[in-house]
Amino acid sequence: MPSPAAALLAASVAAGFGTPVSVRVAGDLPHLAPGAAVGQFLVAAPPRREADGTTLVVLRPLAFGTLEVPLPGRPEPSRIEVEPTLAPGAPASPVFVPPAPAAPWPLAAAVVVALGLAAVGAAALRRRRRADPLAELEARLRPLSAEAAWSEAGAADSLARHCRTFLAHVTGAPCGAMTTRELTRLMACRVETSVARPFGLALVLADEVRYTSTAAPSDDAALLVRDVLTAAPALAAARGGPR
Repeated sequence: MPSPAAALLAASVAAGFGTPVSVRVAGDLPHLAPGAAVGQFLVAAPPRREADGTTLVVLRPLAFGTLEVPLPGRPEPSRIEVEPTLAPGAPASPVFVPPAPAAPWPLAAAVVVALGLAAVGAAALRRRRRADPLAELEARLRPLSAEAAWSEAGAADSLARHCRTFLAHVTGAPCGAMTTRELTRLMACRVETSVARPFGLALVLADEVRYTSTAAPSDDAALLVRDVLTAAPALAAARGGPR
């Protein structure tokens, strides 16, 4: 007879943040739809009825630690161990700076001074022209906090685009060119989980809507936008620094 410890290990699996996990339950789950939030998971694919009478559903974990699967019908696995895929203290790769070519000292000094002054002037001009990223995010996402806005096509893409623009401002990373997985890894290393979670959920929701061509539940999506707006000031204040 298997020991309680062995049964506990059999009932749990390990997975990375946002990685799809197949869960088998007894009976039907007709109420689940792709893009719906179930506890700390997102439904990644429609439930599929198996020949043995069980139902297979694919979930994406959206938080770290030991997560209980909140589904009826004795889910297997019943809990998922979620860990970051990138260690917070991972050292940065050294940057190679090639040696400067030989040049007469007076001319080299003049070039360096000119470039420095030009860089300072350009930075000051950019700061003067650049809008406040937090105010810009709030202005763009405020309409999406209403359920009616999610009846329009492109709402999920607009949410993801403005979240990526804001994250690029506060982290300095090229968030617009990064995949959702790379961006969630970056936030897991630099930002507190409670602050990063709404942004990770927003990006995953936009991916699900785009790739499955299904509409997001308007009430859940509007609530998620409000969570993003609530977490944004803390993220802007942290400026993406390492934890």
